[in-house]
This record gives sequence, C-alpha cells and structure tokens, in this order.
Amino acid sequence: MKDGFYLYNLEKETLKEIFKPMDLNSKILLNDAKCDPQGRLWAGTVNDDFRLFKESQDSTQTEFHGQIAKLYRVERNFSNIETAKEKVTLSNGLDWDPVRNIMYYIDSANQSVSQFNYDSKTGQISNEETVYTFKESDGLPDGMTIDQQGMLYVALFKGGVVAKIDPFQKKWIDSITLPTSTVTSCAFGGENLKTLFMTTALAPLN
Repeated sequence: MKDGFYLYNLEKETLKEIFKPMDLNSKILLNDAKCDPQGRLWAGTVNDDFRLFKESQDSTQTEFHGQIAKLYRVERNFSNIETAKEKVTLSNGLDWDPVRNIMYYIDSANQSVSQFNYDSKTGQISNEETVYTFKESDGLPDGMTIDQQGMLYVALFKGGVVAKIDPFQKKWIDSITLPTSTVTSCAFGGENLKTLFMTTALAPLN
C-alpha cells in the first residue's frame, strides 16, 4: 500500500503490516510493484506532488522536487529490503526478460522506458540504457508488461493507448486503442497467456 508493505489474507480479508521503509512520508509514497522471475518483490515510490500534477485535470502545475523517490528490492522472505535505484520521481512499470537477463523499468517523469542488465542470482541491476522515449502528447508511460518474444506493452495514461515497443530496434511498432484516455497497466493472462488484460482509471480523478 502507499505507506508500506502488507500481507492480505484473502479468506479473512485482513491486512498485516510487514514493514514500512524509513524514507516514506506524506509526500513520498509507494506506487507500482511487481515480482521478478525469482520471486523478489520490486516496489517504487512516487513524489505525490508530481503524480497529482500529472493526473490532475487542472493544468496548473503543483510545485514539486524531482528525483527524490526510489526503487526498492525486497527479498522473498522479507528479511531484507535494498534500494535498487535512487533519483526517481514517479516509479511505475516493471518487467523482466529472463532469457536475456534484462529488467525494464519506467520512471514516468522521464517519459521513457529504460533497461538494465539484470543479475538473476543477486537481483542487482546495472548499465541503465534508454529503450524508448515517448512524446508528452503520447501520454504518460505507466504500467508495462512483456510478451514471449520480448516485446513491451506500455500503458499510456491520458493517451488512451497501449503501445507495443520493440526494445531491440527501439521502435514503437503497434498500438491498441481504448475507449478511455486513462490507461494504467496491462498483463497477459487466460489460457496459454494469449489474452492481454488492460486496466484503466476512473476519470475525472479526484
């Protein structure tokens, strides 16, 4: 949740707090999270003033300080939490290419998708490189998933589109247009993982 890590009991519908990173406060909140192929939980934070500015229907910019959020890596037994990346503003989409040992990551404030070399044994990331940069008019890159061919699907918030990105050629190669602009994330599921599920946000946002 935005203020820490919890276990949710599906049967009893109860929450149990596990821990709260020391860096969290009223403005620095946990945002998107996802497990890597080895079962580690990765979760990034967001400068909430920046998020509110980007998600607001009002064009008046809220004052904010950039690059004060982080990306965390949590071990499977919750015994350790480490900062995997600093100088983040709006941590969002995550996914991994286990064949090529690559992690893909979105800091929405940069309007881009980045890739890292990924050490599956330690979880360490290195050698950040930009894969694709979206225009402001395309929307804000938000949640992301990957297919079996290594292609990326990026939800563009306020863009009404899920963009298919070829990270090897660094090109936008296809689009899925939705009947709403506030697309937030996507994931493959269903029989043989052949269905792409997409989520959207309620608009107007509060």
